[in-house]
Amino acid sequence: MSEKSSFDNRAEDWDSSSMRVQLAQNIYDAIVKEIKLTKEMDVIDFGAGTGLLSRNIALHVNSLLGIDTSKGMLEKLDALEMDNIVSCYGDFCEFKSVKKFDGIVSSMTMHHIKELDKLFEKMHELLKEGGFIAIADLMSEDGTFHGDNDGVHHFGFEEEYLLKIAKAHGFKEAKYQKIFDVQKEGKDAYGIFLLSAKK
Repeated sequence: MSEKSSFDNRAEDWDSSSMRVQLAQNIYDAIVKEIKLTKEMDVIDFGAGTGLLSRNIALHVNSLLGIDTSKGMLEKLDALEMDNIVSCYGDFCEFKSVKKFDGIVSSMTMHHIKELDKLFEKMHELLKEGGFIAIADLMSEDGTFHGDNDGVHHFGFEEEYLLKIAKAHGFKEAKYQKIFDVQKEGKDAYGIFLLSAKK
C-alpha cells in the first residue's frame, strides 16, 4: 500500500515538524486532563508512529504497546529505548490478543481507518471492563488538511456520528470535546477533538 510506504519514507524527518510535536503535546495534555492514568495501567497507542504521544503517555503507565503499519515509524519508536514501550507492526483492526488492556489512546490516526465499525468493535474487544478510549483527531474539514489525500478515508468527524458509533459498540460515557485548533501554513485553522469513553 502506498500509504505505508509514504509514512516509511517520512519517518526520518517526522519529528522535526514543530507543528506535529506541538499537536502531540496538546493531545497528551488533553488526555491526561480527561483520564486519570496510573502506574498499574497497560495501554495501547494505535497509529503510534514515532512515539510523539506514546513517549509521554508511557511515563504515567505500566506499559504501552505502540501499534503501527509503518516499520520506518516504529524503528523511531524503538529508538526511544523506553523500557515500558513495546512496538507492534500491523493493522490495529486485525490485532489479536488474549490480554485485555486498561486503555487505548490514539492521535490523528482514525481518519486513515476506512471501517470505523471494525475499529470500535476491536477497541471494545481489547479493553477490560471499565477500560477507556481517548482518541484525538480532526473535526470535520473540507479535505484540505492533507496536501495529498492518499490513504485518507475521512475528512474529519462530526460529534453526533462518533457518539452514535461509540454507543452502538457498547461504549458508555462517550464525550466529544474540541481541544484546540491547529494552524497550517496558508490555511485556515483546523479543529482537533478528543473522544473519550469507557467500556
